[in-house]
Amino acid sequence: KFNKKLISKKYIGWLNNKKLMQYSDRRHIKYNKNNCEKYLESFKKSDDKFFAIIDLETSNHIGNVTAIIDKKNRTADIGILIGENNQGYGLLAWNLMIKYLFSKKIRKVTGGAMINNKAMVKIFIKSKMKFEYIKKKQYLYKKNKPIDLIGYYKFRK
Repeated sequence: KFNKKLISKKYIGWLNNKKLMQYSDRRHIKYNKNNCEKYLESFKKSDDKFFAIIDLETSNHIGNVTAIIDKKNRTADIGILIGENNQGYGLLAWNLMIKYLFSKKIRKVTGGAMINNKAMVKIFIKSKMKFEYIKKKQYLYKKNKPIDLIGYYKFRK
C-alpha cells in the first residue's frame, strides 16, 4: 500500500512534471506534501485502493496504481502513474491490479485515457481489455484543444 513515507521530493516531482502528467485529468493541480497527504488520507476513508509500484530488484518506488471502487456494483476503475524506469512495469502493475481486484470479487474493471495516450491504450489492449466507449471532446488538451476520452473494460470470468 502507498504510505506517507513515499511522499518524497521525487514523487511530488513526478506529479508536477508537465510531460509525465500531460494525459492525466489531475494535471492542473500544483502538488505539494500537504495535498499529497490529503489525497492519501482520502483512500483510508473509502473502499478505494492506492498501491505503490516498487521495483523489487532495486527497491525503488517507480509509480502508483489506484482503483476507485463501486462496492454496490462490484466495479472498479483503475488508474496508473509510472514515474520512472518504465520497462514494462506499467503493464505488469496493471495486470496485477486487475488480478487483485478480481480476487476481491470485483466483477468488472475499467480504465479510461485520452485517445492520444498511446502507452495507456497499449496497456488496455495488451491486458485483453475490450473497447467500451468514446466520450467525444471530453477533455481540453494542449492549447485547450478538445480531445476524446476512450474507455476499456474487462469482466471477471
